[in-house]
Amino acid sequence: GPGGNRLLEVEQRFPGGGGEIVDTAVADPATFRAIAHRSHQPARTMRFDFSADGADGSVSVNGPAGDTARRVEVVHQALGGPIFDSNLIELVIAALPLRPRFAAELPFFIYERGGRVPMPVAVSQVARIRFPALGEHDV
Repeated sequence: GPGGNRLLEVEQRFPGGGGEIVDTAVADPATFRAIAHRSHQPARTMRFDFSADGADGSVSVNGPAGDTARRVEVVHQALGGPIFDSNLIELVIAALPLRPRFAAELPFFIYERGGRVPMPVAVSQVARIRFPALGEHDV
């Protein structure tokens, strides 16, 4: 990153909107807190940078078929504090304590749902599993 800062970048590709969607999350590797989000979709492109309390960026929407014009909307979504990018849900949850009755509500960024989306997470059961390459681990 800028100034040699270490960053975590996670890219996800999946089908959607008549083509492929490519979402990229940039986060602080120590805390997983969101720094930036990019989404390239068949019909639009989204770019967001996160501050301590908001997401600022733009959404560019393609015009109708055959029209090369793009409509660009400048966006600010108040987030009420630091947030995790929804592309990192699995990493954030895997970093949580694996202990009975642990529960938390974590804030994830999903632009289409208004920005800050609280997601409840909880440990419902702990088991010990043997993995061929890693040996026994709690899951």
